[in-house]
Amino acid sequence: MSSTGAHLLSLKVMRVSRPSVASAWEPFYSSSPSFSAHSTTSIVSLQGKTALIGHPKTLRDLSHVTEMLMLPSSFGAIQLGETFTSCVSVNNEANVPVEAVTLTVEVQTASTKTVLAEFGGEGQQLGPGESLERVVSHEIKELGQHALACTVSYRIPSSTRASTSTDGIDSDMLVFRKFYKFAVTNPLSVKTKVHVPRGPSALLSREEREKVFLEIHIQNLTQDAMWLDRMHLECAEGWQYQDANMMDSGDDLGNESMFSGSMALMQPQDMRQYIYILSPSQRAVFPVPHQPGTIVPLGRLDISWRSSFGEPGRLLTSVRAL
Repeated sequence: MSSTGAHLLSLKVMRVSRPSVASAWEPFYSSSPSFSAHSTTSIVSLQGKTALIGHPKTLRDLSHVTEMLMLPSSFGAIQLGETFTSCVSVNNEANVPVEAVTLTVEVQTASTKTVLAEFGGEGQQLGPGESLERVVSHEIKELGQHALACTVSYRIPSSTRASTSTDGIDSDMLVFRKFYKFAVTNPLSVKTKVHVPRGPSALLSREEREKVFLEIHIQNLTQDAMWLDRMHLECAEGWQYQDANMMDSGDDLGNESMFSGSMALMQPQDMRQYIYILSPSQRAVFPVPHQPGTIVPLGRLDISWRSSFGEPGRLLTSVRAL
């Protein structure tokens, strides 16, 4: 039985995410008598951790960053490849116990419906003021509008329960649903270009003329910086690749990516360019040329990153073709 009236149970949903650094603006008075007196005494007076009385530090406080952390007020921005984690809580707001509490949580998109959790059941009872909480997670793999659908069912107390309906339907079972909508955006722009050797000298060499140069452009489309953890090309069957983005580290550690270390940090709208050199894993003595219009799969990209607060993200692109 579904009811549109007031229910004995309430449902609360909160996204589990890392906080952000709160900011607060403070004015800086360069003509302050206190500042002038302090600055004439010592040229390094502004380098300490303690601000002048009533006046902030120049470099630290003009950034508006405080020592406080701020929790998100809404679901916030959710990117493709991230793991959406939410805490779902069913609370008994009445002064009587309820029985057979069941909660079903699912994520719905335009094309799919995925059940994340289903807990409770006939033996689940909630007394006055008690709650039933679970943490659910889901890896986001589609763009567009998503909805977190929560269905709660419960049975009213036996003391106020009416007689069972003659048609076999439990008239004392109440059900209500709530939907929490959020949009998923693309964190990265991935563009590819395919180049093949066309020079006369390259065409004379069987090894060189069979090479394929895969050029990849990756751009950070988010409003925050991200740390690019891993960039890997998974070759299609029949291909092998050479990573042209590696350079000699100058020590015993061997080669390292030119985008490692501080270069792995991508600010908003930053772009990275990668080059991979592909060649057939087995070279035929008489290679068969591809017919015009034939789609030759080369491979797909496996990209992993972390947000400014360490939240992981992963994007597996579609297969790139020749």
